Amino acid sequence: MIQKLLLSVLSVFFNFLPGNKPFISSGRWICFFLLAFQMSFGQSCNVVKTGDFTGSINATNWSAQTDVTGWYYSAAWAPNEAYIEADGITNASLKQSLTGLIAGPLTLSFNIKGQNANRVSTCNTTATLLVKLGGVTYLTVTNQGNNSNIPLSDVVVSNGASIASTTGFPLTVVGLSTAITQGTIVLTIPWSPATAAATMADLEFVATTSNLAVGACVGAWGGDDWFLDNISLVAANPTSFNMTGTSVCAGSTATIGLNGSQLGVNYQLQIGGLNTGAVVPGTGSAISFGNQTATGVYTVVATAGSTTCSTTMAGSVSISPNLPASVSIAASPAGAICYGTSVTFTVTPTNGGTTPIYQWKLNGANVGTNSTTYTNATLLNSDVVTCVMTSNAACLTGSSTATSNVITMSSGGPTATGVAICAGGSGSLTSSYSCASSTSTQTASGSGGTSNTTTYGGSGNTNISINFPALPVGAVVTNVSTTITYTSNSPSWTNELRIEATPPVSLGGVQNNLQISTSSSAPGTITNTTFGTWGTGSPVGTWLFRFRETTDDGGVNPDANISNISITVAYTIPGTLDWYTNTTGGTKIGSGSPFNPVGVANSGLANTNTAGTTTYYVECSSNPGCRTPVTFVINASPSITAISSPAALCSGGSLNPSAPTVTANGSTVTASG
Repeated sequence: MIQKLLLSVLSVFFNFLPGNKPFISSGRWICFFLLAFQMSFGQSCNVVKTGDFTGSINATNWSAQTDVTGWYYSAAWAPNEAYIEADGITNASLKQSLTGLIAGPLTLSFNIKGQNANRVSTCNTTATLLVKLGGVTYLTVTNQGNNSNIPLSDVVVSNGASIASTTGFPLTVVGLSTAITQGTIVLTIPWSPATAAATMADLEFVATTSNLAVGACVGAWGGDDWFLDNISLVAANPTSFNMTGTSVCAGSTATIGLNGSQLGVNYQLQIGGLNTGAVVPGTGSAISFGNQTATGVYTVVATAGSTTCSTTMAGSVSISPNLPASVSIAASPAGAICYGTSVTFTVTPTNGGTTPIYQWKLNGANVGTNSTTYTNATLLNSDVVTCVMTSNAACLTGSSTATSNVITMSSGGPTATGVAICAGGSGSLTSSYSCASSTSTQTASGSGGTSNTTTYGGSGNTNISINFPALPVGAVVTNVSTTITYTSNSPSWTNELRIEATPPVSLGGVQNNLQISTSSSAPGTITNTTFGTWGTGSPVGTWLFRFRETTDDGGVNPDANISNISITVAYTIPGTLDWYTNTTGGTKIGSGSPFNPVGVANSGLANTNTAGTTTYYVECSSNPGCRTPVTFVINASPSITAISSPAALCSGGSLNPSAPTVTANGSTVTASG
């Protein structure tokens, strides 16, 4: 071109270039939508590279020219677009060689602008833009002479192509009073490659511009320009074929292939997702990757030409390592449990195959079902749980049957031993378990004390007496502490208070002149502060606390108010074995070991005359609710059929009956003659 538009027109022109005018963004979104629409129906891969011309025309992918010979990139006049502005150009081709055109139809989409500048009023010229694929013209766009826009009637398809959609037409092309506008064309191109070579073709945008240096056009500016952007050609991804070959164990050979292939498609065998072996080109029929011996899972990825358009083929073939079958189990909750806790055991198989069989065992006996879990809420101390797995894996070393680790249950309650007696006999339930001690505290308080004079019991002094109540039976004192809260009234200081404490005899004698370590030479309040040191004797009984001041502050009465004194005793109670008839709750029927429930109130066992089994439950008082079941069994006395005459046996005589009938507990009867 001889020159561009005037600066005022340039400003308008730039405002409508990509990135500044809304319809540019709209055009890009329309292209994206159409691409997504095509992808949803199998046309799922753009084979054009760098068709957005961001910052340049990529010379690796596109064949272009210069600003005076044809297509080029201008950051000033056409940022992020391919641009042709030279006058008198014939058949300038913006070209990219494509691969991966494996099946049609193909969908071509691009943004387009044209520009006439001032030639509408100066001269009558015409420009054309041809769209070609493989040398065949499928679309012609004409910028007619003396026109101010390009209507759809000047967008003509040929050779079986069809326009799927357009936006932005008619395009405004005159650039003096109105800014040029951009449109989008989506073109459907028929394509049926018969050979591998036919899956490769050149995509071309061939431009012809007018010659403004002759006739009425001499001196004109702003000739026949074309702008292109967002070029994409969407082709089908490779078709999915099925892998062929039989999975085998290590040491055997697998012959791997595909039951079909496409021309122009490259097939890559992978093991564990990594390429192995050379690429095999598609032939239009079944292909083979030969014999494979390495262990792993084999898959195949098909890629159309040199594009990134790929499809993973259906299925896989495995060469599995030879490994032993094993199984482990875990309990939830783990560790010691209380009777009645529901415990779930879960297997973790190794090389179990697709459908392993599980047999759970409790103390060696079959339990549960063929399941990966087993649940039991009646487990006892020392119960043993295991699982036997039968694997159906194809590649095993050794037996297909594997036994899990052993889980031996541990009771959180006390261990105990039941008893079995004959009817009319006697016996006791026993436990050698040592229950832990429980800890607790007990507090007693008093208030209303005052301190005024320098002598205990002096005028204005008020004592505090506290009666500490009895502790639970069996309590063992571990600590006794006393605390005080008081306020010294100004001008009396907190460090002037002295305390005389008389505890029960078992804690020693009187302690005099006790002072609070946090007191100070100022009035104030001391809160819940410890004083005195006591032993671990019995705190039960009357405590007496008397008060005095080191200085008589005269007019202040009293010098100090003692609002609270507390005695806190920490103690332990040795745990006891307590017996119940219920798994939870209920009333204790006895304590200690041994324990004979016969005749005990509420035990349900008045005597031992009747055969049967009664279950009792024992818990530690320090761990309430965690009980262990134990049985008291009364067996019936044995009986035999009476021996009839002869009443006495002589030498050579016989026993009648010769084989007495033995019942009940299986006692043995012997006779001699």
